[in-house]
Amino acid sequence: MRALQVSRRCINPNYGIIALARDLQHRLALPMYDKPVLIGRGEGAALAYATLAAGPNGAYKAVVSRDFTPLLDGGRPWCRSGSLKAAPVHHGLAFAPSRKLPSPWIVLSDVRPRPALQRFVARTGSGRLVTAAKGQGEVALLSQLRPFLAAPPADAALPSGLPLNIVTDAAAPRTGMMAVLYSGDGGWVGLDKDVAGQLAHAGIPVVGMDSLSYFWSQRTPQGAARDLSAIIRGYSRHWHRPRVLLVGYSFGADVLPYIVGGLPAPQRTQVQRLSLLGLSPGADFQFHMSSWLDMDSTRQYPTVPAIKRLRGLPMLCVRGTLENDSACPSIPQGLAQMVVVPGGHHFDRNAPLLVTHMLKGLTI
Repeated sequence: MRALQVSRRCINPNYGIIALARDLQHRLALPMYDKPVLIGRGEGAALAYATLAAGPNGAYKAVVSRDFTPLLDGGRPWCRSGSLKAAPVHHGLAFAPSRKLPSPWIVLSDVRPRPALQRFVARTGSGRLVTAAKGQGEVALLSQLRPFLAAPPADAALPSGLPLNIVTDAAAPRTGMMAVLYSGDGGWVGLDKDVAGQLAHAGIPVVGMDSLSYFWSQRTPQGAARDLSAIIRGYSRHWHRPRVLLVGYSFGADVLPYIVGGLPAPQRTQVQRLSLLGLSPGADFQFHMSSWLDMDSTRQYPTVPAIKRLRGLPMLCVRGTLENDSACPSIPQGLAQMVVVPGGHHFDRNAPLLVTHMLKGLTI
C-alpha cells in the first residue's frame, strides 16, 4: 500500500501482481500456470476491487474483498484502464460500481451488511455479497472459493487435464463447424476471449487452449499434436461438428504449424482452415518470463518452414499495419492467404473484423 501511495506515476497494480504470480509459480516448478485468487481486507479490500476493475479479462480466478468500503487512501490517480471509475476525495479516491468486472468478485461482510455496501455490490451486476457470523469468515470464504479451486467434473469422452476454456452460444445458429483456438502467452484473456465469443456467436463453438498454462512447462510438437488430436476427436463427436477451424494468436499462432504437422490423418482432414494471427518468425514450446517482459529469448522453431510443410491446407495469415516483426510476408506467395488489418499486434481488439476474415469463403 505504501509503495502505491508514494508512486510518482498513475497506479495499476495488475502488472506487478500477475508478474509476481507467474514468477512464484515458475520458482515452484508447477507443471501448469494457475490463475491467482486475489484477496484484500480492510483498505486492501478496496485495492483488490480497484485492481479487478482496472485489470484484463480473466486474469484472476476470483477476487475477494473483506470488510469492503469503496475508499482508498493516497493521492495518486489510477491509470485509465478497464472499467474502473474513480473520483478524488479528501486524502484519497472513491470508487464507483463497475458493471463490467472481468472476473468474479466476492464481497465478504458480517451478518448485517450496511445498505450502502448492498447497493454498491448490486450495482456491479456480477458481484456477490456473502455474509458470515463473527469468527466464521474463513469458513464462508473457503465455501465461496471452492467452485473456483476445484476441477470441473470430467467427461470420459473428452480430454482431461488440459487448460481448456469452452465457449458456446445457445442462441447462435446451428452449424457443422467447431473451432480450437490457441491463445497468446498472456493466457486466456483479452483478444483471445473476444475472438472466441465472436466465433460462438456465429454458431461455431470454441475449445480455447490457454497457452500460458499449457506451455508453462516444456512441451514437444509431437505431444502437443496428440493433445490437439484428442481435442478434435472428443469435441467434434460431443458437439456433432465434423468440420474444424484452427486459430492461433501470437504464441499460439507460432506453435500451431508444428502441432498441425503432427496431427493424424483423420483429424488433419477435418481441418478446414488454419488461421494464424500475429505470427512471429520463431516458436517456442515453453513459456519464458523473458518473453512476457519483452526481453530477448531464443526460439528454436522457425515458423515459416513448418508452414511450408502444410502445403495444401487452407491457411490464413493476419498481420496488423503497425506490426514490424510479422512473419506473414515471409510465407511464399500462394501458400497462405495474406490479410492486413488496422492496428498493431492486438489488431485494435477488433475481433469482429478478424472473425469475418477467418470465416470468409468457408462452409460452416
